[in-house]
Amino acid sequence: MSLLEKIDTTIMSGVEAGVYAWNWATGRTKTDLANFLSVAGSTALLVGAYQRSLAEGLAYTPLTTIWTLMHIKTNNRQQRLEEINRNKEAIDLKIFNHNYINKSAGYALSTLGILGAKFSLMGIGSLLWGASHFVMCADNYPPRKNCLSRGVEKLAETLKGYFECPQTEPTPIRG
Repeated sequence: MSLLEKIDTTIMSGVEAGVYAWNWATGRTKTDLANFLSVAGSTALLVGAYQRSLAEGLAYTPLTTIWTLMHIKTNNRQQRLEEINRNKEAIDLKIFNHNYINKSAGYALSTLGILGAKFSLMGIGSLLWGASHFVMCADNYPPRKNCLSRGVEKLAETLKGYFECPQTEPTPIRG
């Protein structure tokens, strides 16, 4: 395994853990997380652009808006494809292509964020966009109840079982 493969495996392991934690805590899907990161990234990028100059902010506004809307639409399309192909043995070529493009865009945007903008708000926006692309390459966990709802239900179940326990009559002591 080459160094780049090890780096890719490490990054994707971290992304997988993050997506699993997001699904466990919120009950929402990876697409929801990717779309959230995409909107947060475009917001950070726009704020950074407006901080630099009004002209730069005005130039970035339509570009980031169109990019974000296209990315969200593509993410939702990929989620539908993954749901359709969930029980099939082989991966659909369209999903494979989406993952290839997402991973490439994730590396490009993350590198741009680290090297190009040096952790300004524009760099953070680029990193968030890159993260949203990586998230779409992760496994798709089905939506479920969030952890608080599951905890409350479990607690109610436990308490119900506790209060429904049959009370036994005390045995008199003979002496």
